[in-house]
Order: sequence, then C-alpha cells, then structure tokens
Amino acid sequence: MMRCWGSTVIWRLLAVLWMGGALVGCAGSADVAPPDTSPSELTVKQATVAEPYASVRVFFGTNRARTPAQDAIRFGTKRGDLVLGSCTVSIPPHHRVGEIERPSIWRLEFREDPARHVTLLSLGLLSEQDFVHRVMARARTSRKEALVFVHGYNVSFEEAARRAGQLKYDLSFPGPVLFFSWPSRGIPVGYAHDEDNIEWSVPDLISFLHLLTGRSDLERVYFVAHSMGSRGAVRALSELKEVHGLAERQKISELILAAPDIDADVFVEQLLPRLAAPRTRITIYASTQDNALSISRFFNGNERLGARVLDLENVDFVDVSGAVGHSYFADSGRVIEDLYRLLMEGLSASERSLEAVRLSARKMYYRLRAP
Repeated sequence: MMRCWGSTVIWRLLAVLWMGGALVGCAGSADVAPPDTSPSELTVKQATVAEPYASVRVFFGTNRARTPAQDAIRFGTKRGDLVLGSCTVSIPPHHRVGEIERPSIWRLEFREDPARHVTLLSLGLLSEQDFVHRVMARARTSRKEALVFVHGYNVSFEEAARRAGQLKYDLSFPGPVLFFSWPSRGIPVGYAHDEDNIEWSVPDLISFLHLLTGRSDLERVYFVAHSMGSRGAVRALSELKEVHGLAERQKISELILAAPDIDADVFVEQLLPRLAAPRTRITIYASTQDNALSISRFFNGNERLGARVLDLENVDFVDVSGAVGHSYFADSGRVIEDLYRLLMEGLSASERSLEAVRLSARKMYYRLRAP
C-alpha cells in the first residue's frame, strides 16, 4: 500500500513538471518605473528614430501583493488587495504577429532590449477614479468598448503585461486593453497553489469588472480568458448579474475562453446555465492536441473543457487542433486573425473564414481551415 501511494505521488509530481513545460512559462522580472500617465498620450505610439520601437499602453488590476523593490513597483506571488494601474509595453520593429520576442542565450542576448524584445517598460498605480477616467479617455475615440484579458497558470505579472500588450498590438484594438493578474506562482510545480488562488480571486475579478460595467460609460466589454484563468472568468461572470444586476452583466458582449482548463461536466451542468445572458456571445477555442490539457486531465481526473468540441446550445466551438501548443490563442497568427474578425469586425463563426462541420442534427462547430 505504501509503495503504491508513493508511486502515485511521483507520477502526479512528474505530471505537474511536464505540465509546466507545456503551459505558458514565467518570464523574468523587468525593471519598471512610474510612467507618464497623461490622458492625452497616444495608446499606441509608433516607432521613431529616437525610439526604435512601438509603445503600447495597457491597464491592469491585480490582487498580487507588492514585493520590496527599490525605486520600482513589483508584484509577486502572494495574495494582496486589489490595486489598479497602467503600464507601457514595447513592441520591437521586427515583431511577428503571435510572438512575444524575448532574449535568447542562443542569440547571445542576456538583457532585454526594447528595440528587439517585447518589454515591460514602466508601470504606475492609479486610484479608482483616475483608473476609470483614463480607461474612458482611451475609449472615447473608439466605440466605447474595451478588451479584458485574464491569464492562466504559471504566469508572472510581467508576462501577463507583455501578453496584454502583444494582444493589443496584434489585434490593432482601438480601445483600452486591460488585464487582470491573479497571484499565480509562476513556476511549473505551483499548479495546486494556482488552483486555490484563481478561486480566491473571483471576488476581486468581479470588483474589477464592475469598474468597467458599472462605474464607466463603456458600452461593450470583450472578455478573453486563457486556460486556468477561465475558471475565474466564468465564475465571476456567473455571479456578476447576482451582485450588480442584469444591466451590467449584459455589457459583457463577448466571452472568449481559450484552451479553458475547466472540468467539462462542471461547466455544462453548473456554470453554463448561469452564464447565459442576452446579447452575450460565448466562443470556446478547443484542441484535441493540447498536451497541457491532457496532462491536466491526468492530474485532475476529469475531461477538460478546452480539449474537445461539445454539443452545447448558444456556444460557438472553434476547433484549432492544427495550431501548436497551449497558448495558441495569442501565439498562432491564424487564431489571432480569427479573433480579429470576431472582435473587430463583429462576425459570427459562420461568417468568418472557418470550416463548418456538423456536430449533430441541431449543431455545427467550426475549425481553422488548412493553411
């Protein structure tokens, strides 16, 4: 009996280590300093001769505790109170859609260079009033819309900021892009810790969304959640209507779950009935070749929502099994293109450049066409 138990522990540990390699990794911290938070600053500043990279402004909410740092603001892996702010991310001139260019020892790159890498340049904190004001200042020149991103397991604050900046740039999103960063440990063996912390973060995520749906004049909020972050996203949305009313909930016009690491049965039986709301479209990107979700199933014992296509009413499934990896929603140029048509052009799955496949007598699903 003792030998069997020990073998199980070893296999679970190996699964977590393997999962860490398959999922989004943590990147090193970047030196940061308070930015110029002038509302008149351009959201995306193109590269110039003096500054050979584009600068992208994104907003954030985080319930990570701050860590001691001289002349800088840093967020660590422990739980803290919800704080708000904005940060600036560099996009190098030779950036490729779907990539987050980082230093590589194989190219003899040992330090970040904004002209060559996606880099967190600066960040600063904002009060709730200033936060809402600056978000709306970015939205007034667009369609009073915003995009909110929630990261998954094994992600640092800095990596979440870089991902948000890359999404804004690659999607050419004209309105404000925001991200919510919960206290992931940012290491492969932190899976169980991260599971606890995404559940703990749900009330703060509701409060963060309320700033956009109740305290601002935004008309539409597009909500994108990846992997384990999808657990917090769907629970927050299922409770937003109960806490703040239907009018706020209806401002979430798009819910996009990318590779959701959610128990499929829990989603279908418990969460989906509470998620349904008028004028909200739900899109799930899934892949049968997502190794990270296969490992998650081994670790958790149940099928994951993002690992296969399901026959669900009022949910569009997009099969991206041809895409590589677990972070395909932002790493794959083809998926980025589909996201662009969904968000920026407002096209349904049947109107986009996807292949329609009959799932049942009443339901179709969609998949990326072969390149």
